Amino acid sequence: MEKITISLPENISDITLDQYQKFEVLSKRTDLDALGINKRIISIFTGLKYKEIDNIPYKDYEDIIAQITEALGQTAPFQNTFKIEDVEFGFMPNLDDMTTAEFMDLSNYGLSIDTYHNVMAVLFRPITSKDKFKNYKIANYTGTKEHSDVMKRMTMDVVLGAIGFFYHLANELRVDTLKYTKEDQAKAEHQTTLKSGAGMLV
Repeated sequence: MEKITISLPENISDITLDQYQKFEVLSKRTDLDALGINKRIISIFTGLKYKEIDNIPYKDYEDIIAQITEALGQTAPFQNTFKIEDVEFGFMPNLDDMTTAEFMDLSNYGLSIDTYHNVMAVLFRPITSKDKFKNYKIANYTGTKEHSDVMKRMTMDVVLGAIGFFYHLANELRVDTLKYTKEDQAKAEHQTTLKSGAGMLV
C-alpha cells in the first residue's frame, strides 16, 4: 500500500478562512452520516481525496479527526496586521474615523461566518505607510470587491482575534450609545418638567 503523507493543522493558525467557511457549511448538512461528515472534514483540512481517506488506518483516522477538532476549538488574541504573500494588511487604525460606507457595509454583512471574508475586507486593508513606532496608514475604503476573495486566505487566528476585538468594541459602543440616549432623554424630560413648572409660577 502506498504511503500517504498528511499535513494536519496543529492549531487555529494553520486553518484558513476558506477552510473554516467550508467546514461551517458542512456542519449544517443533515443528509450525511457521521462517516460521511468526517471524511469531508478530513478532505477540507488536509486536501486528501475520498479514495485516499479510505486507505488511512482507522487508528490514524480517529487521531486526525481529534487533531482537527482540537485546532478548531482554539482561540486567538487580536493581531492588527498580517501578510498574504508580499502584501501587508492592517486593521482600521481608528474605528472612530469609520466612514459611512464602512459602517453600512459592516452592518449589512453582520457577523455571520459566511460573510467573514467581506467583513475582513472592511476591517483590514493594505498598509500604505508605516513609521518606526509601528503606526501605520491603510488604503482608503473603496468597497470589498478587490480584497474579499483574498481574505479567504487569511488564517483563522487573525480572523477570530479581529472578530472578537470588533465585537467587543461594537458592544461597548452600543452600550455607550444606549446610555447616552437614556441620559439625553432624561435631561429632555427634566427640562420639559422645569418649563412646565415655570409656566405655573405666575
